[in-house]
Amino acid sequence: MDDEAVGNFWVGPDPGRASGAAESAWLYDINVFEPHNVVGDNAAATALYRRSGYDVTSMAMRKQM
Repeated sequence: MDDEAVGNFWVGPDPGRASGAAESAWLYDINVFEPHNVVGDNAAATALYRRSGYDVTSMAMRKQM
């Protein structure tokens, strides 16, 4: 198995819990590095999350000019 990093993620305390208890966490962001981030795979990833019971609650998009 290759040890090359293909992305990263940011996990932190659940914003709904003031205590920041360890039994609860929030997945804030997922990034897939180039060249592993293949155009078109976002729809497949979203479908995978939906099949796992997740719903899209927010989305951010940007275009570099």
